[in-house]
Amino acid sequence: MKLLSCLIWCIFFSANLQAQKKYSEEELGRIADLGRIWGMVHYFHPSVGAGAVATDSIVMDVAERLAKKPDAATYQECVATMLGRLNDPSTSLFLKQQKGSVTIAQKNGTTIQYRVLQGNVLYVALPSFFTSEAMIEKVMDLVTSFTEYSGLIFDLRNPDYSNYDAMTSWEFSQVVMLGLADELAGAVKIPALMERTAFYNGFMSQTNTNPNVYSCGWKTNVVRAEKQSKGAAYGKPVLFIISPYCNEDVITQVLQLKAAGIAKVVVEGDAQPMGLGKIVKVPTADGLFVNLRVSDYYLSKGEQLPAPDAFLPMATDTSADGVFFKSVLQQLVSSSVKSTLNSHLNWSFVYPKPGRYSESFYPSLGQRVFAVYNWWNAIEYFFPYKHLMDKPWLQSYYRYLPQFINAADSLQYMLAMRAFVAAINDSHGFISNVQPVTPARTFFGYWPPVELAFVEDRLWVVDFVKDSLKTSAPLELWDEVVTINGKNISEAVEDWRTYFASSNESTFKRDVSNYLLNGPINTSVTVEVVRNGKKITTTLIRSGRIFTNRNLVEFNDNYKTAQWLKEGIGYINMGGLAPAKVDSVMKAFENAKAIVFDIRNYPQGTAWSIAPRLTTKEKKAVLFDKPYVTYDHIAGGEDKSSMASFFTVNPASRSKAFKGKVFMICNEQTQSQAEYTIMMFQGATDVTVVGSQTAGADGNVTSVAFPGGYEAWFSGLGILYPDGKPTQRTGIRVDVLVKPTVAGLKGGKDELLEKVIQLAGL
Repeated sequence: MKLLSCLIWCIFFSANLQAQKKYSEEELGRIADLGRIWGMVHYFHPSVGAGAVATDSIVMDVAERLAKKPDAATYQECVATMLGRLNDPSTSLFLKQQKGSVTIAQKNGTTIQYRVLQGNVLYVALPSFFTSEAMIEKVMDLVTSFTEYSGLIFDLRNPDYSNYDAMTSWEFSQVVMLGLADELAGAVKIPALMERTAFYNGFMSQTNTNPNVYSCGWKTNVVRAEKQSKGAAYGKPVLFIISPYCNEDVITQVLQLKAAGIAKVVVEGDAQPMGLGKIVKVPTADGLFVNLRVSDYYLSKGEQLPAPDAFLPMATDTSADGVFFKSVLQQLVSSSVKSTLNSHLNWSFVYPKPGRYSESFYPSLGQRVFAVYNWWNAIEYFFPYKHLMDKPWLQSYYRYLPQFINAADSLQYMLAMRAFVAAINDSHGFISNVQPVTPARTFFGYWPPVELAFVEDRLWVVDFVKDSLKTSAPLELWDEVVTINGKNISEAVEDWRTYFASSNESTFKRDVSNYLLNGPINTSVTVEVVRNGKKITTTLIRSGRIFTNRNLVEFNDNYKTAQWLKEGIGYINMGGLAPAKVDSVMKAFENAKAIVFDIRNYPQGTAWSIAPRLTTKEKKAVLFDKPYVTYDHIAGGEDKSSMASFFTVNPASRSKAFKGKVFMICNEQTQSQAEYTIMMFQGATDVTVVGSQTAGADGNVTSVAFPGGYEAWFSGLGILYPDGKPTQRTGIRVDVLVKPTVAGLKGGKDELLEKVIQLAGL
């Protein structure tokens, strides 16, 4: 039995060290980049926001294909296939630049070229860059002579295709183009251009539909307001020649003129959608780029911009009687301009949630890679404490991606998932499953009937399952555990560190002490303890799954929910206080000289009704940092200032506010709502906090789906003190540091409570 136990244990702790397929830096970069592109599509492409595509389905098979063959050609195929499933030609892999076309404007020139074509049509070729106010003035002077011609053709093509950003000057789109629009439209209304983008105010849970503090939806802004001049419209044929390489503002401006019936638009190049929305150019692996649409453009009444009138082959000469210019003239003098608006937008918003794929604990290769993509992107965009991680998040991405790919069975997959989740260093990073029994149960889900705890940085026996003492003999309470299966405690602890998403060392030791003895059912574990200076070695059987209360080190069962400790000092156990009892308990203690709130536990949502009873005026208690995510994150970051908000404690009654001293007791068990409760009380009044470092995991949790029926959680809301100082990882501000001692606990003393009574001075 001992040999079997050791063998299984070795398999468990070496599971993530199995022989793995080795990837070069370039190969791993391609697999990772596919997931990075997927994340941008998932969160920012408007078709996803409109519920037109479920993004888990567009990537799983290509992720599997790329993981098996991560060469450059396969990468291009996989990216192109994934993007093609959006049915949006404006979102695609940008493979190469088009060769420069021929215009009569000088390459990178600074002069405006003119030509009068057949039928007294004025052709104006504008240069790539407007580098001076004089050039702009020259164009504006030109508009005064429009009436002399029977038609106008403005060539806005960029002749220098090697410079993707040519013709992007603010002056050209905001001065030249707007000036042209004024002269051409006159009193004809040019419809406003609107933009619709997806926004996320925090991360919407993928597994829990209950209401929470997070939301997502459409953000609409006006790109250009409706325009109407007082003068007369030009009233003669006007045509703009553009190319796909023109600045986005220029393309939308000429299409607005077409929508108003003022001008025609001809595109040099292959037919493709234009003016559907903002295009972001995203650099990817192998020096390639993805053109990613991140918004919908639409006009005042909800219609999309009209399509161009024609797509013409690339020009090969600049002669007036060449094929290109003949085609342009023909378009100019053809039948009257029609606005030809595209169909109305779908205004519904359905946020797609990945399937849980819970039919197997060991998902397919494509599903496992998707699991990495889904978790990494959720944390990348929405985790407010990403800057507090031990290691850069991108580094963790590259570290754990191969482990998911190479996971040979359900156990290795589950361990890779635990390790990847643990990398966020957030004690809210726990994992659950829709099934009651998982591979974790089989390999390390059972305990001997012994409870351990760290006190003074040493590991002790602190409790037994009461009906199983015979299986733990000859252990006794307060035996110090010094080795487990031959490993000293520091080594045994480190074996587990990878798998705990601990915010700090206090919470890690709190949690890991519960797992140091576990393993498969009915297997054995050998422990060596020290008692009165003598070493004793014994073998324990992992016989069950019962956690005890560790009564020697935890005092929640030692007190009533509310009681008088001594004359003038009221005591409230926050873990036992129900909201319905707040009124009666606080009334009973309203004349107390001090109240002690013991929060070495998890409260029941009573802080919101207690805190107002502690103050006589409004006080800011907590600063919230809720991630506000839009496509601006692609270019790097958010404007947090717009989403910062405070929780303010308002007094319940100025005349009945508690006037005595307020104390709070905390330790590593104080986590999440418990930490938030302390902050609320600290904000409301002068509180003396006694104890030790709290868990350092605050803020509403939210969940991400993992194939295999798993879900992982993280803190989705940043919680800070009003002065901006964090509580994540560091824990709550403690005024008087007190930790229990072995000597005190052996004597049955609650040293933290004793310290409070001493400080109360009553």
